Formats: sequence, structure tokens, C-alpha cells
Amino acid sequence: MRFLEQRGLTWSGLVTLLINNFRESGMRVTLKKAVAQLGRSDVNFDIDRYQAWFGRYDTDHCRPAASLFKSASVVIVGALDIPQCKKYRVMQKVEFFSRRNISCTHSEYRDLTRAFSLMQLATVVIFYRLPAGLQADALIGEAKRLGLKMYYDIDDPIFDHDAYSENRNLKSLAASERNYLLAQIPSYKVLMGQIDQLIVSTVGMRDLAESTIGPGADVLVWPNLIDGATRSAFEQLPPAAGRDPATLTLGYFSGSRAHDHDLEAIASVLSNLLQLYPQLQLCFGGYTALPNCLADFSNRIRVIGFMSYPAYLDNLRNTDINLVPLLMDKFNQCKSGIRYLEASLCGVPTVASRVGQFTEMITSGETGYLCTTTEQWQQSLVALIDDAALRKKMGSSAQYLVNERYDLLSADFAHLAEVASNAG
Repeated sequence: MRFLEQRGLTWSGLVTLLINNFRESGMRVTLKKAVAQLGRSDVNFDIDRYQAWFGRYDTDHCRPAASLFKSASVVIVGALDIPQCKKYRVMQKVEFFSRRNISCTHSEYRDLTRAFSLMQLATVVIFYRLPAGLQADALIGEAKRLGLKMYYDIDDPIFDHDAYSENRNLKSLAASERNYLLAQIPSYKVLMGQIDQLIVSTVGMRDLAESTIGPGADVLVWPNLIDGATRSAFEQLPPAAGRDPATLTLGYFSGSRAHDHDLEAIASVLSNLLQLYPQLQLCFGGYTALPNCLADFSNRIRVIGFMSYPAYLDNLRNTDINLVPLLMDKFNQCKSGIRYLEASLCGVPTVASRVGQFTEMITSGETGYLCTTTEQWQQSLVALIDDAALRKKMGSSAQYLVNERYDLLSADFAHLAEVASNAG
């Protein structure tokens, strides 16, 4: 159907076109034309169509976009297939700009028709996780033709082979998926070098980007935050169900299948705690494989599959302690503290590995605990398990911190206004 839609045809129109070609050119020429059309990809067709249009109307060169429009307008074009990435790196920007009365729209990068259309009325384009290829070439070429200010947004170190290949969680993936991800690394680095300014999610990402791209790299840190959609989902949850006061729950929630090795890092600690505290229960949510050493405690472990976002927040708020173990590697050094933000919004204290953005957010012993060794994990968890008042105090401190410093509406990230100022 997309083949027909791109060419402005219906099934009856296609039949009429074939009949007319048979009459005018004969079967051999008609079949040759049909094969040629079938061999053209959607990407090639869209690109050829726009280039022909530009040539026909002599619009190969345009005045700078900012000089044509009185008001700024931003379009985000990128890979939108990962829900959590779309939420934090795309929809949060839509909300950020909209709250400042700046128009902001978005498009999947493979939908060239929509992307090109939105770019015509934009003054700034942000390319998010855009891989190299025909689509990227066409989109960047069009942005240059229109005189748009261009940014490249990236939130994982998928542009650096050492950092990405060091991520031991890749071993949890199928070989074909792992090889595909590693093969894409050079394409991201190439594109990042073509665009004037980069946007990343953490300080660790900024440092890696500067060292990978070179000293001339212009990198802006745009952190993941608590947005209006998250706050609305939390506030609209039904009243929490009554909980058994005789039990205490540790929660571990994973957003992807690539975190099994992270959980293994504290599996022995969890096993020890389950033996020490009969009232202790575990709640595993998302993509999680149960470590072997915990198999004997399966009657005290609740495993929930991947769930809707409101259901995730509902389960998260019903835990007593949030667990965020991460391997100490270059990949996780770039990690965003999303899981800390969400748990803190719910007033749940977090124990996390001392890596990535967690080290910026958490003051250990006050707004959470940061751990490097299994001994520190054991000590921190024991302290929280033994002291209900400490859990409440730490959860409240974390909640206050997030509301004051990491909320999209109230947080003071003045440097983000730079992007808005460049929008018009």
C-alpha cells in the first residue's frame, strides 16, 4: 500500500496505468518500467520526488529559515521506535518548547514525507539517534537547503566502540542483535561529526563525546527529567492498596533485556538478605531473568513482565526500597538516573551503584545510597531494612530533591534556553 500511496495511485489507478502503457509501449517496455519501479526503495522514491520538485520551482537554495519566520519552530526527527527513548528524548523536548510558546513537532526519520513537510516551517531541527544512510543524507541536505540550525541528540554511547563493546550486558542479547548494534557504531560517529552542535543526556556522555569527536566538539547536556506526562500518570493513580505491614519489599525494575548482568552483581547480597529477614520480599519488573542463587526463594519473589507506564509507577510506589545495580564500566558511566527520578517521585528511597548520573544526583546517606562493593550494598540495605524512619526520611529527601531540581517545569536549567534562543 505504501508503494501506491507514494506514487499517488489506487489499485484501480495502477491497473489503468498498466493498460495504457501496454497500449502505448507494448508488453516488454511496460514490464521493464514496472521492474525498475519495484526496484526503487521508498527512500529513493521520496528523495527523487523532492529533488524534482525543487528543480521545477527553482528552490534549490533558500533564505535562512530564521529570517523568514517571526516565531521560532522546532522539529525533532529521529528513531522513535524505543518507547522510553521517545518519551525522555523527544516528547520531553516537545513539552519543554511548548511551555515556552515555541512550536515543536516530531517525525520518525524513515517517514521522509512527514519529516520534509514539517521542516519547511521550522527554524531548528534536532536529529535524535539518526543513523547514517540515505534518509540521513536527504534530511541533512534538506536542513542545509532550508538554512535550519541543526542539533544531533544522542543518549547512549553507541558512537564509541570501546565504551559500547565494554557493556557486558550485550552478552545477554542474541548474537545477530549484538552484531547489528556494534556494526552501527561508525555511522553514528560520522553523523555526529557532520552537525555543528551535539545534545547529550549526561555529563559522562558529554565527556565521552568530546573525547571521541575531538576537542572542537560543541556539546550541550540536556538531562532526562520528570515531565508533565510522568507527573500526571503518578497523580492519577488510584489510591494505593493496603499493604501487609509484616512484609518489606525490595524492587528492581528493568527497562530492557540488556540488564541481566547488572542484577547478577548483587544477587548474592539479595540471597543473604532473604535468609536474614523472613519478612523480606522481592519484586522484579520489566525484562528480568531470575538469578540462579535466588531460585530457592521463588515463593517470596514476584516477577512482573513488561507493563504499561502507569502500572510500573503503581508497582514502584508499593515497594519499600528501589534497587539500581549497574556494572562499573564505560557504558554505565554515561547512564542517566531515570530510575532514581521515578522512584524519588514516588517517595521511595534508592540504593544505586556509584556510577553515571547517579553520582551527581545522590548524596549518599541523605538522598539515597551509592555503592561500589557488595559489602556496601549489604550495609546500605540492612540500614534501610532495619529502620523504617530512615526509609521514610530518605524517600522524602529524594522526593524534595527531584521536585526542586529535576522537574521539567520548575527546574532551573538555564543553558537549555540556548536551544530555544537559536530557534528564532
